[in-house]
Amino acid sequence: MINPGIRLFWKPVLKIIASLTCLVVLFRSIHPDEVWSILVDAQAWTLSLGLVLASGCILLQVGRWRILCIAEGYRLPYGLAAKLLWIGYFFSQILPSTVGGDAVRLWQVSRLGMPISIAFGTIVADRVFGITVMALLVLAASPWLLDAASGRPEIVSVLVLAGGVFAVGVLIGLFTHHFCGMLKAKSLARFSAPISSVGRICRDILTRPGATALVLAYSVLVFVLYSLVASVAAHSIGISLPLSDSLKVIPAVLLMSAIPISVAGWGIREGAMVVALGIFGIAPAQALAISILLGLNGAIISLPGAMLWWSLQRHCISSNRNTGPVSS
Repeated sequence: MINPGIRLFWKPVLKIIASLTCLVVLFRSIHPDEVWSILVDAQAWTLSLGLVLASGCILLQVGRWRILCIAEGYRLPYGLAAKLLWIGYFFSQILPSTVGGDAVRLWQVSRLGMPISIAFGTIVADRVFGITVMALLVLAASPWLLDAASGRPEIVSVLVLAGGVFAVGVLIGLFTHHFCGMLKAKSLARFSAPISSVGRICRDILTRPGATALVLAYSVLVFVLYSLVASVAAHSIGISLPLSDSLKVIPAVLLMSAIPISVAGWGIREGAMVVALGIFGIAPAQALAISILLGLNGAIISLPGAMLWWSLQRHCISSNRNTGPVSS
């Protein structure tokens, strides 16, 4: 039997190896000097615009998470929710797993008075809605992708993945409460509370048309804005990538990079970007440069999360509840 400590150590190491392996494979076919020459010529002001737009993606996610918290009776102040989500985003960039960022957010919000089962439910439901809408956008672009890529196996694989992710998201939203009933029946009640919270939140949102529309709107706008970030990154190196084209492929790239086998999507995102932008005739070196700019963009906008985390550690008092039940 493998020691849990060894397993905990090797899991991030394997992800680091996976990211490095993907990048090495890419740079064996794409000369690093060519990519570097493209990156150093990038327009600074355009990259700054990309940072502003990417920050907007985080703020949109804050709005979605607050709706889920309100569904459970907790009205997080917008500023506090933004701090917590930004802190989580920072840790998702520096830790080998994006789940690490969610774990930090869970810990912080539970310290502020939200029951851990409810905190878990809102954070996981937030993830479920986000990735399900991402998969839906990929499927919406599937007719164009299949036609433009002439049925290439890698494109078909992404569409199959998107279909599976969308199906799982729907199942979680509609049937989690039945699963929790099975857990209780099998004397596994301690696992049912947090899982039941996820199902209850999803069900509450989906049975309220107004809340559903808001959550879907926030989710779609996140991907529209991030696709615009990709278009801006392309423009910064002199490549034309209209938003209409970016929207067709960027959700698929994000879906691939969300597979938890690399560090913050590095390596997987670059390979997917080379394939996706190749559909538009963009050279591999240019596509790789665009992906690197997006990765650096994410790393830079996560930095305020480090300062917010340090500030929150100094001022957070466990007895001081900053969250509270929604007033009737």
